[in-house]
Amino acid sequence: MRLIFTLLPILFFFSLQAKEAPNFTLICPANVTVNCYAEIWDLSIYGNAQYHDYYGYHSAGTPVVHYYLNSCGTGYITRTWTVEDPYWNQHSCTQTITVRSLNVFNYYSITWPQPYTTISGCSPNISPDVTGKPYWINEECSLIAWSYRDQVFTTNDACKKILRKWTLIDWCSYTGYGNIGEWTYTQVIKIINNDKPEIRCIPDITVTSYNCKNAWVTAPPITVWDANCNSGVIITNNSPYSISKGADISGQYPVGVTKVLITVKYGCGGISQCLVKVTVANNKPPTPICHSLIAIPLSGSDTNGDGINDKGSVELWAKDINFKSESTCGFNPLKYSFTIDPKDASRTFTCDDVGKNEVKMYVIDSRGNYDFCVVTVDIQNNAANISNCEPEPDSTSMYSVSGRLIGIYNDLKPNKTVMLYDPEVSSIIDTNVTVSYVTRLDSFINFSGVKLYFYETDTIYNTSYDTLSSLGERLMTITNNSGKFLFDKSMAFSTTRILKVAALETTLEKIDRFDVDMLTSYLIDPTTFTQPYQFIAADVNRDKTVDIQDLNLLIAYLSGDIEDFGQESWFAVFVNSLQNGNASMVLNNAKFEAKIENIKSDKTDMNFQLVQLGDISTFTDEDSKGGSEESEIRARNINTDKDLVVGPNPFKNEFVFMLNANQSGKAIIQIVDAAGSKVYENSHVVNKGMNAITITGDAFPLGMLFYDVVNGSNNYHGKLLKIN
Repeated sequence: MRLIFTLLPILFFFSLQAKEAPNFTLICPANVTVNCYAEIWDLSIYGNAQYHDYYGYHSAGTPVVHYYLNSCGTGYITRTWTVEDPYWNQHSCTQTITVRSLNVFNYYSITWPQPYTTISGCSPNISPDVTGKPYWINEECSLIAWSYRDQVFTTNDACKKILRKWTLIDWCSYTGYGNIGEWTYTQVIKIINNDKPEIRCIPDITVTSYNCKNAWVTAPPITVWDANCNSGVIITNNSPYSISKGADISGQYPVGVTKVLITVKYGCGGISQCLVKVTVANNKPPTPICHSLIAIPLSGSDTNGDGINDKGSVELWAKDINFKSESTCGFNPLKYSFTIDPKDASRTFTCDDVGKNEVKMYVIDSRGNYDFCVVTVDIQNNAANISNCEPEPDSTSMYSVSGRLIGIYNDLKPNKTVMLYDPEVSSIIDTNVTVSYVTRLDSFINFSGVKLYFYETDTIYNTSYDTLSSLGERLMTITNNSGKFLFDKSMAFSTTRILKVAALETTLEKIDRFDVDMLTSYLIDPTTFTQPYQFIAADVNRDKTVDIQDLNLLIAYLSGDIEDFGQESWFAVFVNSLQNGNASMVLNNAKFEAKIENIKSDKTDMNFQLVQLGDISTFTDEDSKGGSEESEIRARNINTDKDLVVGPNPFKNEFVFMLNANQSGKAIIQIVDAAGSKVYENSHVVNKGMNAITITGDAFPLGMLFYDVVNGSNNYHGKLLKIN
């Protein structure tokens, strides 16, 4: 009985489970689709579930919500309600809310930087924080990313253009195809620096022409200082005569005024200009040519009526001294005077001037250019027989020393140092005392018989005497643009001085093939040299002879085997010491300084000629366009007869006889050296017409050789020169 009552509740429960509650319904809100910017946090706006039973409609309560959204905020959301009916049955329903993007972010959502931006400076900050970057409105369901790429175009450091391409993408809509979700924009950034730099132009230039045509102008370069960039500056000039078309306008300019426009380009097209006037003045002085010595007798006068001439005088006009002076550039008429003042045209000499007087005759052209020559005027007291008519020496007088330095091209040498000094050497006794210390070891035995050691220092005084040499008075001056120098009133009466040119050039120049030809011609025919300076220039090794060794050195220099001749290369020779003659006479008598002894009058013709070792011929490559002197030198070296030509001459290893034979036969060739010893003899078969006979002379001695060529009735003689 008890078992029956226990099972009854259980059976009742299972009977309830098996039953459905009549008229019970769970009602879910409909599924909806919304945009990503819609309200998705308060989902009640999209409805709530209800259930219906016998008593009406009731709220299904709070749903279980699940969000299935990505980083872009799109996807879906589920809301699930669950309720029990009276019979303990559970009822569920789910609402799905779909969230989608409507691509509301577009090009117009972006604010791009200014399309054109200009920044000044050499290396300015061009980061987007300075030049600008894009901004945009943050839209729901969008995820914006950006980048940029620069393309730089450079004119110079002060002028650049940058094309900055911006790219923005929306990760939520970007597909990589068709530019969907992608936007681009190009920003132009200009970097300029148009600050005008400091241009340091040069002043106008005026130089003097000494050839009536042109003059070399040396100008300092134009400089530009750009404190900001100091780069990107281009300097040009429009001078047709400048060697460089940049900042240096130096060059060979014609007589007259040349206006040179210098243009400085800077920054991004900035231009600044300055104008320089280059004036070449045609100031070549006239060429004075005067009589070297004029003897003039005094005219006597009897002032006290005793019948004896006691006074005397004579008037000399400067034009009377003139011989054949001329204006090289045609600036006539010429005026003659004793000073640069053309009115000082005459001078009166008296008994005080009896003897030889050196005077200057100035030649002044129509433009005021002048030069002078020195004339010795010998005032004589002979026919007039004037009593007590002689000059009284003035021991207090001071005399001037002047002259000119010229080159072998008759070019004047300015800015050279000339020295006038006392040749007397004085001696000075110099006493010098030195102190030295010597430490020595010594010993002694004391009263106890112990040997003790000690150190003792000795002081030694050493006295030495030396004789020092000291030159006397030394004066120095510089030659002017005409190559002239002047020591004005620098020598006292009856003193002695040495005059020399110092501090000459050290570099070699103007040595060319014509110098080799000229020296070769001299070695073959010593009459080739006509000027004394040629012997000095040809003595390259300075052994006071002109020989094959000098030619070898000259050739070695031109071929680049040696850089110089191993000694001084320039010499100023005192013109009065130069004399015509052979090499020995010239080289042994040439003086490189002038000694002025016991001066009693102005020395106004102390001229020096500047000679360079190796520069023997004044003929140059430019002159060779005329062909005259070159042809003469070549003919002297090579052509010996119209039917026989020998070359090369001089030779090193071999040479060729070009023989124009009248008939076929043999040509007998004999060659002897300078001592008369035979070094070659052979017979060669020749045909009628031109024949080339090559002779190998490796074994021939260096120096002069003499040849004889016999061809039938024709006999030819000549000289050859073998060099290293």
